[in-house]
Amino acid sequence: MTDEKRRGPGIAPRALNSSPLGKQLWIALESCGYELETMDDRLLGAAVRAIISGQPLAEALHFDPREWVARQQWVYAKTMPENPHHYVVRPRSPNDPESRLARREWDRFQGLILQHGRPRRYKGARYIAWTLDDHDYWAMYPVINRKPIDNASWDDDT
Repeated sequence: MTDEKRRGPGIAPRALNSSPLGKQLWIALESCGYELETMDDRLLGAAVRAIISGQPLAEALHFDPREWVARQQWVYAKTMPENPHHYVVRPRSPNDPESRLARREWDRFQGLILQHGRPRRYKGARYIAWTLDDHDYWAMYPVINRKPIDNASWDDDT
């Protein structure tokens, strides 16, 4: 497989980096936490339209973690009855445009956990957990887990 195909949806970083607008777009997208390897045409188009119109890029590429949480089909972790929680698995299909978007959003949510979470312990293992509204979230790649904060039962709860 060529390096270009491995990158994903047909966006050549060299081509983007060869024009002033491309360089501006590249820098702006990276500053918002995006990587060109995860870009798709819809997202790139939104970014270009934002730059041309003067709209703030962060607004055009907005990611709402609460909306993402609400759209997920959380699965009960039935193999761990001693630690009741739900999880969602990162999508796997690299060639499906919807899956690329879902993977990118999963990655963004995981990034929020790592950025805003705090170290927690459960049965001696360390996790980074982030509380959003009434749930704690923690990632164990390729899974994001959640459980209600009133049932979190972390070892370091006091």
